[in-house]
Amino acid sequence: MRNVVRGLVMSAGLACLLPAVALACGESLFRVGKGVAYRDYVAPLPGNLIAVVESDQDRAFADRLSAAGHQVTLVDSPEGISQLLTQGDFDLVLARFSWHSTIDQELAGSGVSYLPVVEADQANEARSLYDRSVQTGDSVKHFLVAIHKILKQQNA
Repeated sequence: MRNVVRGLVMSAGLACLLPAVALACGESLFRVGKGVAYRDYVAPLPGNLIAVVESDQDRAFADRLSAAGHQVTLVDSPEGISQLLTQGDFDLVLARFSWHSTIDQELAGSGVSYLPVVEADQANEARSLYDRSVQTGDSVKHFLVAIHKILKQQNA
């Protein structure tokens, strides 16, 4: 009996000394989803967006929305959005709040939502006219959350 106990104790001690195979947290990131970089934002409900851009900074921001999974079509001015709407099935227009009257006219009767991008001093006025808005200094995450809420509301 002593030999059996001694053998079990030695086997257990030896097993503790051998390195065990363990997967580190995040190991699965190397094996699945090869196209997604670590910590990049991903749109859970991708949409087809029109972004009215004025600068290279706006274009870069639109590129980040595209990288998250949205299909983004860029235009230089809000005039002509109604023509663009006849060419495709769009969900949302993303543009500065200062163009809201022109964009409202362009989107009239289309069923496409508008997400205004406001300056800090325009936030109260935008809130009184629209359900949601984002500020110019907001991160991509805030934009993606606002877009997701609008798209989810449209699909409900």
